[in-house]
Amino acid sequence: MCIVDDGSEQDVAGYLQGITDPRIQWVRNETPVGPAAARNQGILATRGEFVAFLDADDEWEANKLEAQMPSIRDDSKVALSYTNYSKRLGEQPPQSNVLEKYAHVCEGQVFEELLKENFINTSSVIVRRPFVAKSGLFDAQLRYAEDYDLWLRLSRVGEFRYVPLDLCLYRFHDANSVLSYGYATKLAPMLELVIAKHSDFEPARRYFRKQLGKAWMTRAWAAWEADEFICARSAFLKAAKYGHRSRQATFRVLCAVLPEVLLKRIVHFARGRRQRREPQAQFDNGRP
Repeated sequence: MCIVDDGSEQDVAGYLQGITDPRIQWVRNETPVGPAAARNQGILATRGEFVAFLDADDEWEANKLEAQMPSIRDDSKVALSYTNYSKRLGEQPPQSNVLEKYAHVCEGQVFEELLKENFINTSSVIVRRPFVAKSGLFDAQLRYAEDYDLWLRLSRVGEFRYVPLDLCLYRFHDANSVLSYGYATKLAPMLELVIAKHSDFEPARRYFRKQLGKAWMTRAWAAWEADEFICARSAFLKAAKYGHRSRQATFRVLCAVLPEVLLKRIVHFARGRRQRREPQAQFDNGRP
């Protein structure tokens, strides 16, 4: 086991003082290097044939490895195994079996389905090391979508297996939510870098147009909610370029041409009306 402390403020060293198992290694980065480079450090510090990932906020079920290992151990063609999972936003109740709602979950040769959407959660994954040697490590230049990038590359050199058991919990917060302005602002450009690596595959262009349209639209809405109207206008236009359009988006593009002071007044007025209507709507529906 390798614990990579990527510049956290937690006292990891103090926690590990009482653990004397020589199989447990610790890597400490005084300055954070990002998730891709930190995971690479863990991969390079270990020697086993199989590598499993567990991000800091996430949790495994106690039997996770025991239940999952047969799916990858007994077939040398399998590069990656992944499982179903639960997700939890902040302190809200967790949503279980998240992948039951995904349309493209599959196993075997998954590259083309994976192009349509990333349905693999990092903390659910076990990879076979020789396939990582073929495809390459996580791309440390990517601060977002670095996991998706590696799954795509692995899917071109080996098969995947899916274990339909809910074996881990993915925690996310406002800061790392896809709806946050910071995350959404950086995701679309990173996704474009990932896509460029697979432009040799003709269907990839069609599938990625949809993904990029969705990513830029997410960025546009996040920017709009953050009152970054010029950025929102640009992102709405890019979403439209990739075929992702809506009446609301078109209206906001037109509004973004207005002087910023006037636009902020209009938006804040509209938000105030919406907030005043919501309590009445809840009352009308019989909710306190």
